[in-house]
This record gives sequence, structure tokens and C-alpha cells, in this order.
Amino acid sequence: MKKFNNFRATALVMVLSVVFFASDGLAQLKRKLSLNFDFISLSKLEDPIPGFPASGEAEWEMFTGEVEFSFPLFAAYDTQGRHKIPKRALISKLKYQSKITQEVLFTLRDEHFNGLNYTGVYLQRIASSPWYLNLIGGVGIAADDLGAVSGSDAKFQAGLYFDRHSRDGWTWGLGFIFSQFTGDNLVIPMVHLARESDRFKFELLVPKISFDYKLNSQTTFGLVGGLEGSLYTVTDREATLFDEDGNVVKENVGVELAFSEFKIGPQLKFTPNPGVVLSLQVGVSTARRFEFLAKDEGETLRFAPGTDGAGQKADFDIEPNAFFKAAVSLEF
Repeated sequence: MKKFNNFRATALVMVLSVVFFASDGLAQLKRKLSLNFDFISLSKLEDPIPGFPASGEAEWEMFTGEVEFSFPLFAAYDTQGRHKIPKRALISKLKYQSKITQEVLFTLRDEHFNGLNYTGVYLQRIASSPWYLNLIGGVGIAADDLGAVSGSDAKFQAGLYFDRHSRDGWTWGLGFIFSQFTGDNLVIPMVHLARESDRFKFELLVPKISFDYKLNSQTTFGLVGGLEGSLYTVTDREATLFDEDGNVVKENVGVELAFSEFKIGPQLKFTPNPGVVLSLQVGVSTARRFEFLAKDEGETLRFAPGTDGAGQKADFDIEPNAFFKAAVSLEF
């Protein structure tokens, strides 16, 4: 069995993002535009690479910008008294992400990495019950140069998800996702739990968790934590795949970069007008890793024989550091 490395963790993040969108389907029946920005200052490697003393001076700085637009293509409702209960809907989401890294020593100096993803969810209420069926489909592509990739670089996933919305505010769901984001054709089971009332909302889908408490009609305070990451195609480089003894396994392989991190911290939301939400979050970014992979092989690249760090994997742990995130969302 292959090691559950940074590549697998990154793939799980991408799968979970689709399930979070599906599990929140009933809240997506309005058009929503979101802009997100976060910044992490310079951080060093947690441990220098053996045989590569200068790696102890390597540092990374990162800025990320995201644009998301979700919109219902259609929605139908049942009427119960004065309330309209959604019975079926088709919801879409487009997401673009740009990540800028500045690096001292290695080969990612002032690089831009971009991602473009589409997710579609069809939700259907099952008869007049509190159960909903969600059919999920998604496609994504991420690279340092989106114009240089082809259809073969796209990753697909699809899934089936059931959730139950009870009158006391509890929601729980289960299902599965079939995903290519791991590099394998993998089926991943999913479990979701949430609780919402007039004052607070709790949501858990491991490894993401959030808690919001409404201080007043305009202000909400909360705690948000979760694993984030992406898998990028590096279009302008090829590499040689070596084993741990320095023997050539394969030459002229494509390169992919897997990045993941765990962020956690308090968040403050402010709603100056209906449909407008401003949010600020500060916290700690930890468990951060960069891992360079041989494309289509799922194996970590190693430093070439005769170079500093020869034989060591190109798999880097970055020291924890503070992050700052600002976001604005508009519903209309």
C-alpha cells in the first residue's frame, strides 16, 4: 500500500471541498460571489535536508487570492403554510485560485500557481421526508500556467450523498465520492454532522470544523479550522525519477507540486447590509508541506546523485507561522 503522503492529503482536501459544497446545498439557492485573500509571512524549513546544509536558510512566503461564484441553475419548491421548502435544485460553483510563492534558495522563486474548478450538485428531496439526495460532479485543473496544460491534466470526481435536515437544527449525512484527484481511481466514504440554531452553528467534516456564535444581528464570532491544499502541474520542468539508491527509475517525467497546510484561528464576520458579509480571520498555519511528485507516477522525486541532499526526497515541512485572511461575499 502506498504511503498516505502529502499527495494523498492534498487530494482528500480537494474531495472534501466538493462535499462541503454539496452538504450546504440548501444554503446555495441564491447567487453568491465570494472574494478571499490570505497571507503567510516568511517561514523556514522545520529541519534542514540531510547533506544539504544551505537548506537551513530556505524560506517561503505565500499570498493566496480566490474568487468563487455559486448559482442555482434552477430550483423548485413545495409550500408548507407560509414556508417554501426546496424539493429539487441544480446548483453550480466556479472557483479560481491564484497562489503566489516567494522562495529563497530553491526553485519556486516568485512563482504563480493557479487553479480552476467547477462543481455541480443536483439535490432532490425524497418524497416529503427530511432526507435529501445529492448527486455531485466536479472537474478541476491546477498549474503554474493554465494556458500550457491540456485536457489530460484535468481531474474528475463524482459522488452520491444523502443528508437529513431535522426540525431541531441537526443535519447529518453520509455518502461516497469517486475521485481521480489522488492519481488513483479511489472511492472515499464521507460523514457530515452539523447543528444550527438562532444563535450558533456547528459543522464537522473531518478534517474541517467550524463554530459560529451570533453576537448580534450584524456580528458573528467563530472558530474555523481545516486542512487546505492543491495539486499543481508544473508545466515548464521535467525531472528524472530516482530510487533511494540513486538508480534511475524513469527519465523525462512531468512534475507536480502538492501543497497542504492546516489552518486554525478565530474569525469575525460582519453583515452591514443583507446579502453582504465581511470576514476577518487570524490564526496559525501549521503542518505545511511542499512535495514534488513525478507526474502520473504518484512517487516523490529525490535529489539527484552527486548533488547536495542526494537521495533525499523533495518533500519539505515548513515551520508553523501566523496567517491573516480577509473575505467578502455577496448574495443576490
